[in-house]
Amino acid sequence: MKSGLKKSLYFGLAAVSVLATAGFATKADAASYAKVTSNSLLKTDATTRNVAPNGTNALYTKAGTLKGAKLVATKTTMANLAKSKSSKNYFRAYQVAKTNRGSVYYKIVSFDGKYRGWIYGGKSTTAFGGGIASANTTKTATTPTTTTGYTIKNVKSNTIWNNPVYTQYKASKINMSAYKSTDTFTVSAAETKTREGSLYYKVTDDQTPSITGWIYAKGLAQDTNSVTVNYVDIATTKSVGTLNLPFSTYASSATAASTNLTSGTAFTAILKGHSYGLRCK
Repeated sequence: MKSGLKKSLYFGLAAVSVLATAGFATKADAASYAKVTSNSLLKTDATTRNVAPNGTNALYTKAGTLKGAKLVATKTTMANLAKSKSSKNYFRAYQVAKTNRGSVYYKIVSFDGKYRGWIYGGKSTTAFGGGIASANTTKTATTPTTTTGYTIKNVKSNTIWNNPVYTQYKASKINMSAYKSTDTFTVSAAETKTREGSLYYKVTDDQTPSITGWIYAKGLAQDTNSVTVNYVDIATTKSVGTLNLPFSTYASSATAASTNLTSGTAFTAILKGHSYGLRCK
């Protein structure tokens, strides 16, 4: 009887010990995961939230130290994106979270939309750190000496964008429904894409000013044979608008070196004042 009782007590205590150990393990595992203490969308100007990875941290479906976080892109992948020569591999940060350990994570998305997730961003909710750093996707360039008289070579190959292609998240094409192949453009600014080095001009359609944006510089052609008409208010002698007339646009031949400004379509264009809504009396 005593022997049987001892055995029963022995196995009973062993079972309790196993359950207790399992219980402590569960509590220990739970304690090993971080918890989110704050989570909010970023509200600063979107263009100030462009970032580039540096390859020191991977990208996850949630903060990497949270339970259930899954890998989206490895550190190697992020390092390759950091070295990329393509602007589409920049990222936009749009959400920030902080854990009970003081770590900050940013939710980011690549400009081409291929990668989206959370990455360690240091200890500050107002400055990027950790696996990402602020990125300048473009650099200011010098505008051409002559800024008027440009036409688009082939609008299907090179059209106008609201930002140089892939230099901002969701950069988009401008509505060109009112554009005509004879339209001329004026250049007002120039930028180069930081990674590719390609040059873009900010242009405005002289005939339809609502058409304005950025176009690849090599997508433009300039008619050097042109004349600029300056409209002046007689009463104040101040300029109220200008109109650039490329000869090839109004001459019968695209290679013509001159055109008649006293009659025909060129003269009509001057009278109408094009986009300025001016009328000669």
